Amino acid sequence: MHGCDLKIMKVTVTSRLLVKPAEPTYSGFIPLSDLDLVGSLAHVPTVHFYDPPPPEFRTSVFQTLKASLSKSLVAFYPLAGRLSRADRPGRYQIHCNAAGILLAEAESASAVKDLADSDLRPLVPSVDFKTTAAAEYPLLVAQVTRFACGGVSVGVAMSHAVVDGIAAANFIRQWARVSRGEAMEMAPFVDRKVLVNLGNVQSPVRPVEFDDLFDEKLEAKTIITSSPPPPSCKRATFKITQSQVPNIFKAVKKS
Repeated sequence: MHGCDLKIMKVTVTSRLLVKPAEPTYSGFIPLSDLDLVGSLAHVPTVHFYDPPPPEFRTSVFQTLKASLSKSLVAFYPLAGRLSRADRPGRYQIHCNAAGILLAEAESASAVKDLADSDLRPLVPSVDFKTTAAAEYPLLVAQVTRFACGGVSVGVAMSHAVVDGIAAANFIRQWARVSRGEAMEMAPFVDRKVLVNLGNVQSPVRPVEFDDLFDEKLEAKTIITSSPPPPSCKRATFKITQSQVPNIFKAVKKS
C-alpha cells in the first residue's frame, strides 16, 4: 500500500536469519524461460493476517513457522537458491545452492483492527536492488510480526522470475499445511525444459535479451531489450475484435 494519506506503522525487527532446506536438495541450475523473465523481476509482496493463537502457542509461533519453512523448502528448493548468469548473453537462471531465504521476526504496538489505513510495507522485508545485486538476494523473504492485540501477520515477498501468483499462493498453502503438521497437498513442478529453447531449434526471431541485474544496482524492475529481427522476418501487431474471432478460426481451418 502506498500513498500520502496512509498512517505510518511502527514495527521493530527483533531478529533476522537465513532458513535453509531441512534436507539435502538438488544442487545445480534451473533455466528461466522468456515467460519467467518477461516483465518485472521484482519481489512481489503479500501480507497474511491471523487471529491470536491459543495462549500455549503464542511463544512458539515463530519457531514453528521457521521449522515448517525449512521443511517446505525441501520441495520448494528453487526458492532457497539465487539468480545467476546463464551461458547465453542476457539470460539468467536459478542457481539451486540451498543458500536459504531471509526470515525476520518483528513486533508492533499496533492492533490488527487499526491497520485499515496503514502502510503495510513495514510488515514485509524490503528488497532494494539499488544497493544489493540481484545475484546476492534471497528469492524469498518473509517476516513474522506479532501485534499488541495478539494477532500475527506473515509478510512474504517472492521473486516474480521464480513464481507467478498461482505458484506463490500454492507455496503459502503448503507451508501452512506443514506448519499444522499435515502433509503437503501439491508439491511444485520445477522442470522447465519444455519452456526453454535449448539452442538446437532454429527460430527466425532472435531471442529476447534482458538488462544485466548483476553489474549494476538497478531498480526492482527489468527493462526488456530485443535485437532487431532478421530482414526475412516481419513483426506486426493486430487489434482483433470478438466478432472477428470466428472468421479467423474458419480461415485457419481452410488453410
